[in-house]
Amino acid sequence: MNNLHQTRAAQDNDLEVFGLLVEEHQAAIRAFLVSRINDPFEAHDLAQNVFLIAFRKLAKIDATRPIRPWLLGIAANEIRNHRRKRGDIPVGSHAEIAQLLEAEIESGNADWDDGAVFEALDRCLTRLGDRARELLRLRYEEGMDLVEIRSALGGKHSTITMKLHRLREQLRACIERQLEKEASHG
Repeated sequence: MNNLHQTRAAQDNDLEVFGLLVEEHQAAIRAFLVSRINDPFEAHDLAQNVFLIAFRKLAKIDATRPIRPWLLGIAANEIRNHRRKRGDIPVGSHAEIAQLLEAEIESGNADWDDGAVFEALDRCLTRLGDRARELLRLRYEEGMDLVEIRSALGGKHSTITMKLHRLREQLRACIERQLEKEASHG
């Protein structure tokens, strides 16, 4: 069953299919949350909230669009709510992409919403080479530090640091272009 059919079936209150959507996306949502609040227990709770909200609002979404950007948008809103309630929690050095995305979202451009930013990020990531995506995956999805990445991929610490910096800048520029293009067509 493809994502369109899954989303439509879940919209028709098929709990089994919604469970499959949760299974498919929960690791990415949790990784997204952990990388921004640096507390796996809080991230787990927030991830549960994300899927509860998603279930309640599922009937309102466009089933022809990818669901992950929408889920990530809900997660970003949950992070904002969490920070408002508890104050800003230091995230640590592994959240540079999160900071860039949040800066884009908060930049004051009302035409850009969280879902649009994450859809742009997905499009930009597909344009990267396999090695670049693997480096980003290890750093931001797996949460590896630079020493662990160096062990996994080889190379010098300074080279990995520079590659990550360049990839973040490349993604930031690509996301900006995507959002500007979308805003000019909308």
